[in-house]
Amino acid sequence: MIDFAEPRDESSLYSASASREGLIEIFTLGRFMVCCNGKIISDKYKRAQKMWDLFKYLFSHREKSIPQETLIELFWPEQESDDPEHALRNLIYRLRRVLAMSMPSAKKDLIISRQGSYSLNKEAPLWADIIQFENLCAEAHQNALKGQTGEAIIRYRQALGYYKGDYLPECIADWVFPLRIYYRNMFIQNFLELYSLLKENKDYDTAAQVCSAALMVAPFEEELHLRQIEALVLGGRIKQAREHYEYINRYLACELGVKPSLDVEQLLLRSEERLLGTVGDFPSIRQTLVEPAGVRGAFFCGPGLFQSICRLESRNLERGGNTPYLCQFFFKHTEGKKIKANKLNHFRYRLEEVLLNCLRKGDVVCRWNDGQYLVLLSNLNVANANKVVKRILSQFQKRCGISATSLLHSEILPLIHTPRQI
Repeated sequence: MIDFAEPRDESSLYSASASREGLIEIFTLGRFMVCCNGKIISDKYKRAQKMWDLFKYLFSHREKSIPQETLIELFWPEQESDDPEHALRNLIYRLRRVLAMSMPSAKKDLIISRQGSYSLNKEAPLWADIIQFENLCAEAHQNALKGQTGEAIIRYRQALGYYKGDYLPECIADWVFPLRIYYRNMFIQNFLELYSLLKENKDYDTAAQVCSAALMVAPFEEELHLRQIEALVLGGRIKQAREHYEYINRYLACELGVKPSLDVEQLLLRSEERLLGTVGDFPSIRQTLVEPAGVRGAFFCGPGLFQSICRLESRNLERGGNTPYLCQFFFKHTEGKKIKANKLNHFRYRLEEVLLNCLRKGDVVCRWNDGQYLVLLSNLNVANANKVVKRILSQFQKRCGISATSLLHSEILPLIHTPRQI
């Protein structure tokens, strides 16, 4: 078993250890695999998909005795077989034979039948990653309740090390999805408990490390990203925290249609203010404030920073000059029909690409909410601002087509509303 904080080595997942010699090893997290004495059984019989699907179901419901009617309904729906009872008995026979050949020293069948039902033999020599995961999570929780923080942290890290990905990820049957969600939620909950203990101990480097490990197996869980940012901030690694925040704000948000919490942005801003409040080397401070050379495209930021920039621009208007223009872009079906989520996320990503690449370095782009982008254009009159918007729509059409462009709406307003004089 691999420590949660260490790089993963897939070969060690199925190499038999001395303590597991002679056991049937079952791996379900991140990849399905059945092994015995260092040999992968499930790969030898890849074509017997229904046989292994039956095994997955029996293992997933190992605490129950499953009636043959339930198995027939699952594996031979709508009369796929003329004699489904015979087909089930034949499949059970083949599965028993495969397991017995792999473990000839076993004295009892791995699958037992009783009164028209089937189940895994609870006395059979089995080892399973999911069982280890559940048991260690329970032990860690008990250690934490007793105030045994050090022991709890060790158990949590051992438990989470078994989670290499979703439960039976290759299985697409309806029955597996509730279990997959259950175990994913268990992983997230136990990760958060581990993170909380590390945070209480002020072990921020380890907290950031376990966040990185968690994101390797659950890269689209927003909660993990937010904890990663917080751990970096608390550990004084503000620049890394800001870079990670911008990353999820720009890319993961576009793919998933979600936006990072504003609380995190406020945390970053407060941390940066504290950092800037310390007395340091003035040239070094200047270097952190200046945009690196070679950066191209518009400036992208979150809603909080965008609001601050707009307020600063409105203050500068008191000294005269051209009024900046505020543009908005949003997607809406003209007939009121809802746009499919996957298409909408794709269009958002493409629009963001266009905005960042077509605008000037001094222009500011913000993803204001899930369906709306705002752009601040400075030093332009209204005619040129309209030309900019037309250029953006034209570039978007080249990337996504006319039908997508018909869903994209835009509007321009001066940043400051000036009432007409009567």
